[in-house]
Amino acid sequence: MNLKIILTTVFSIIILFGVNGQKIDSLRSLLKQKNGAERADVLFELARQYIRSDQDSAAACSGLEGYKIAINLNDSLRIVKTGRATASALRYLGKVDSAMVLYQKILPMSQKLKNSFEYVNILSGMGLAYNFKAEYDKALRFFFQELEQEKIRNDEGGIAITLNNIGIVYYKLKNYKKGRALFEETIALKKKLNDKYDLDIAYINLGLCYAYLGDFIPARSNILQGIKVCGDHCKDYVIESADFALGVVSFGLKQYGDAETYFLRSYAMSKKTHNIRYQFDNIDYLTQIYLHQNRIKDAAQYLRTAEVLINAGAPYNLEVIKIYSRFIELYSRTGDYKKATFYQQKYIQVKDSVYSEELTNKLMKVETEYLERENNAKIASQAQILHLKEAVINRQQLLIVFACCMTVMLALLAVLLIRSNRRKKAINKILDERVRDRTRQLEQKQEALLHAHRENKILVERASYNMRSSLASIKGLCTTGVHDLGDPNARQYMVQVNMLSDHLESEVQRFQNAFSDVAVGRS
Repeated sequence: MNLKIILTTVFSIIILFGVNGQKIDSLRSLLKQKNGAERADVLFELARQYIRSDQDSAAACSGLEGYKIAINLNDSLRIVKTGRATASALRYLGKVDSAMVLYQKILPMSQKLKNSFEYVNILSGMGLAYNFKAEYDKALRFFFQELEQEKIRNDEGGIAITLNNIGIVYYKLKNYKKGRALFEETIALKKKLNDKYDLDIAYINLGLCYAYLGDFIPARSNILQGIKVCGDHCKDYVIESADFALGVVSFGLKQYGDAETYFLRSYAMSKKTHNIRYQFDNIDYLTQIYLHQNRIKDAAQYLRTAEVLINAGAPYNLEVIKIYSRFIELYSRTGDYKKATFYQQKYIQVKDSVYSEELTNKLMKVETEYLERENNAKIASQAQILHLKEAVINRQQLLIVFACCMTVMLALLAVLLIRSNRRKKAINKILDERVRDRTRQLEQKQEALLHAHRENKILVERASYNMRSSLASIKGLCTTGVHDLGDPNARQYMVQVNMLSDHLESEVQRFQNAFSDVAVGRS
């Protein structure tokens, strides 16, 4: 199973380097064809690829060439970008002082450019550089500035990285509770974002805090969780960190055999990656184990190796203090008090620069300034919220006044409509009464007219009957007279009278019929 993991890891590394190698080869080919600004851009990208491939020396060379071209072009953005890449490479190479000089040159320029990405990365690089030099007050100052910028950018991923870096500072200051809280916050934020970048390291750092607090069960659990995050693709610096952390846990549990195995593995990996800080840390613990086991030669051998690194200009003051402390313990154990005193003086000299009352005051000042800025930001935010609330309240009050006015107007309109409706109802009622009265009057008049008509009809019929009777008598007399009279003229008159009687009878009949028709039409 272990062989399978090793083969998988090696295969992954080969693929990674193969891909990066192809990019580097392509950029090298492209570099031959470019001049001026384009050449500076290619050199910047080449430096980035070299850093990803752990070729820090090549990265520094490429970045520096691009930086010089950018200066000749007087191109501020390219100066900042190539300068940052060069400083990062120098920092990885352990040339922290050189990196800090370059960072300090490009920091004001990045601020003027208002390029938040470059500015934040430079702040981060300076914080890490000061952290390596154990100048923790300056490291915290830059990390707090970075944190403020990340909050302004609303970059939660960047905030998580910065919180992890601040946690490392407090871990170095042996404030393990504060470091633990910051690492827990980092892990929670990365989980929220589903961001696995350096999540493994955050778990390992959290495990170290638990270990130094004496809580070895959660310490081991978090370290193993960190290894689980990267699985079969753990990078070298993660492996050396995890082995070192597991060594600290085993050392705390007095399991010195296991601790030695872990520290030796971490030391071997740190030599491979040229990580001097971890070489110091592992030598410190291995020396403690060997002194505890009275293996003086082994302890002296590792301490001399560490002294060579110190004399070569290693910038890690905190780790140097630990090495000098082990030298004092070694030579006190062997009775060489002259050398013990020599290293005692070195120890005091370096320790005063790392742990001092002045440093404590500076740290307190940095924390106070950050908290004050944060509180001022909160106060400003709260004031803005209050202002917005007041504006909302004023708007609500205007809306309430408007609603009240509308309600009053609607109420008045409703009253007017009700009154108008009632008035209309009263008028309609009066009109209905008048219509009913007029209808009754008309009905009475119609009834009277019908009654009069009926009476007139009876009279007309009676008159018609009498007239027809009289005319019938006249006609009978005329008929008799025609036969009795011998005078032709007299008979002629009788005939004419008879004819007139017929005509008059027809007129009476027509009058009667017409009167009957009028009566029917009216009824």
